[in-house]
Amino acid sequence: MTYTALLNEQNVSFEIGETESILEAAL
Repeated sequence: MTYTALLNEQNVSFEIGETESILEAAL
C-alpha cells in the first residue's frame, strides 16, 4: 500500500467517525 493510499484510508475513516459523532449528537 502506498503512503498516499494509506493517508486516504485514514481520512475516510476519520470522516466516517465524524459523521457518526454528529448523528449520535443529533439523537
